[in-house]
Amino acid sequence: MKRFRFSLHSVLTLRDIQEQKAREAFARALHAHALAAAALESARARVAASARALCEVRERVFRPGEHAAALLSWRGDCATEKRAAETLRLAGEAMNKARAAWLDARRHLQAIENLKVRARQRHRQTGEREEQTALDEFASMRVARAVGAASATRPSSRPSRDSRARPSFS
Repeated sequence: MKRFRFSLHSVLTLRDIQEQKAREAFARALHAHALAAAALESARARVAASARALCEVRERVFRPGEHAAALLSWRGDCATEKRAAETLRLAGEAMNKARAAWLDARRHLQAIENLKVRARQRHRQTGEREEQTALDEFASMRVARAVGAASATRPSSRPSRDSRARPSFS
């Protein structure tokens, strides 16, 4: 039987590389999303801490410089939280795009792999069919030899023409 050779092997290799790159891009996007979520949580914690500090400043004796610094810190932390939320949103969009690209690349790879499986099955079936044909021929030849050998060694049950009794008309 001939060795199996997939005619689209180079396409399969290319699709495999594309799928791997898309998977890695998705992993990077997922990691960036996780970092953005952690940054947002950290920014929210800073906003809560600066809000508590601002409330503490307001509860004490009013000192304009201290109040202005606490208010400025709180506003800065709120702006940081807003930027972190926007970064998280953008990271989520990038992650969804990367996921879609990875799934698309995976679907293309699966299509080529399915073609390879079908081609391998056809190759195997063709090989099995050829082997069966060869076995059938071999068996037919053995039977023919056996029949020929048996008829050559066995005396004929039919009398030959010469030895047949001829009727006499006398």
